[in-house]
Amino acid sequence: MSMTKRDFVEKIARATGLLQQDVAVAVQLLLDTLADEVAAGRTVELRDFGVFDVVTRKARVGRNPRRPEETVAIPARAGVRFRCDCRRHCNHRCALRRPRDDHRCRIRRCWGDRRLQVSDGLHSH
Repeated sequence: MSMTKRDFVEKIARATGLLQQDVAVAVQLLLDTLADEVAAGRTVELRDFGVFDVVTRKARVGRNPRRPEETVAIPARAGVRFRCDCRRHCNHRCALRRPRDDHRCRIRRCWGDRRLQVSDGLHSH
C-alpha cells in the first residue's frame, strides 16, 4: 500500500503534536514550492533525501508499432528526475538483505559506485 499525503500529515501531526490542519498547510507549501522550482527549471536538493532536477530528452525519430515502415518524429521534451541519497536509502533497504562485504548499491542512477561498510549487520556508506 502506498503512503498518501494525508498519511504524511497524520504521521507528522502525531510525531510533533501539531494540529493536522497546520501540518497539512506546511506539507502543501513544501510540495507547491518544490513543484514551482522544478517547473522553473531549477534543481532542488534536499540533503539526506535526494535531488529533483529537470532533464531534457532530445528529439528523435521513432516507429509506428502498427506500421513499422512508418517513421514518427518524437519532439524534445523535459522531464523531472529524482536521484535519491543512496546512504539514507541503503540504510533502509540493505538492512533487509544478508550483509556481504562486496555488496554494491543497486539503486538506479546511484551517486557513484560506493562500497558499503558492514557494521552490526547494517550497511552504511
